[in-house]
Amino acid sequence: MKIAEAIKIIYPNLNGGFVYWHTQPNGEPWDNLLDGLEWRTFLYEKPTWQIIQNALTKIEDKLNSESKLLELQKNKSGLFNEYKELHKLVVAQNDGSCFILDLEKNMFDDDMNLKSGLFPNDYRVVEISNLPLELPEAWTDDFNTETIDIHNERAREVLLQKMRDSRLPKFAKLDIDSLRALEDGDIEWLQDIREKKQILRDITNPLKNFVIKKFNCPKTLEKLKELSKI
Repeated sequence: MKIAEAIKIIYPNLNGGFVYWHTQPNGEPWDNLLDGLEWRTFLYEKPTWQIIQNALTKIEDKLNSESKLLELQKNKSGLFNEYKELHKLVVAQNDGSCFILDLEKNMFDDDMNLKSGLFPNDYRVVEISNLPLELPEAWTDDFNTETIDIHNERAREVLLQKMRDSRLPKFAKLDIDSLRALEDGDIEWLQDIREKKQILRDITNPLKNFVIKKFNCPKTLEKLKELSKI
């Protein structure tokens, strides 16, 4: 078990300060695996087993990913299509957004390393599972995470535009109703139409005025989506 590597992931600046005993002094396995971790530093809090397990999972995922890449290098032609189905190329743009491309063989050298200089901005390969499921216009690779994320400020602009587009037919219908009301000289109907139009104009205000405190926060995104409903 790669406990030392896991601790390094949890505390990158920690050098030493702990020992992990794989078995009890009598050779028996530990009932609680965390009991085998002898913590000798006061600079960092001893991690829980769940935190260690999460780090071990990351190590295992990385090893699996590296193993798949090695297989790909051994049999490039046979495995490339499989690799292509599970990954995409993410290219950053100057405004902080990004766009997604399918992988092509000519993007890699003979050792299956991604070539440099394909685009003027930063780019990288990511697993499809690390892509968001919605609002591609608001995707960004600016948050220094393994995943591609949704930038909430951009998400707001996308959702506002969707609201504006969705209310256009309603305005069009009310315009037609206004002409009919004018022809009929129906003052009450005209007043009702004016009120409905004002409601449509104001309907974007809650979303426009909502204060975004975190640009990469799922709860904030859910609130933005809630405010965008017409």
